[in-house]
Amino acid sequence: MQGLRRESRLYSRSHSLRYNLTVVSQNGSVSSEFFAEEYLDDERFLFYDGQQGRAEPQGPWAEASLGNETLETETKDLVEKGKYLKMTKAQITGQKGLGAVWHSLQEITECKIHENNSISGFRHFYYHGEHVLSQNLKTQKQTVPPSSGAHTLAMNIRKVLDEDAMTRLDAVLADCVQKLQQYLKLRRLSFRRAVAPTVNVTHSQVLDGYMGHSRNQSTHTVLSGNAPRPRSHRLAILCTALVIALAVVCVF
Repeated sequence: MQGLRRESRLYSRSHSLRYNLTVVSQNGSVSSEFFAEEYLDDERFLFYDGQQGRAEPQGPWAEASLGNETLETETKDLVEKGKYLKMTKAQITGQKGLGAVWHSLQEITECKIHENNSISGFRHFYYHGEHVLSQNLKTQKQTVPPSSGAHTLAMNIRKVLDEDAMTRLDAVLADCVQKLQQYLKLRRLSFRRAVAPTVNVTHSQVLDGYMGHSRNQSTHTVLSGNAPRPRSHRLAILCTALVIALAVVCVF
């Protein structure tokens, strides 16, 4: 896909990034509440509450790896996503009327990187929990369920989204895959730090440790009588024996 750059590496298994975006409002309310969740390989690692106005990490690796810059970037991105979802919901509400006590519109976007480095992605929309539109982000094929009101709802959703380049299917897929790669790197680095902590050893510490080992080994040898000697000690004995033998040869 043009404009989409991926890592030239193969993965041992497929990986996925999923956005779960929801807008909810009540009749008579001008504003809408917006919530967002992000999942890496089906594990929630980020949560956004529109009332709090900031994306928050969820889980050990996310809390350890997602810095302020990353969280600020995610916050801005989710605010934009919420903006367009609210616009879409407002248009749907206008078409459907205000018969319901509350109105909700949910968008679920997911992209995957497979073992062979191929990609795929889908976006689904639900109105009041009813599935109204599915979009294949790679092939750009759109599917409308065969329900009575799904066609009209799907047309309204597509009309709002097509007005901005950010919501085009190819742009959505490219952004999702780029972030999936980013979060896989962050999680991998977090796991490496957890299982392999860095230890700094100075030259003097190495020398002190070696000398201490030699003294301890010598004491152990005297006490036990038959304890195995260190390799360096055996080598010294061999060299001494060789020198003695050469001296004897020279004398004779």
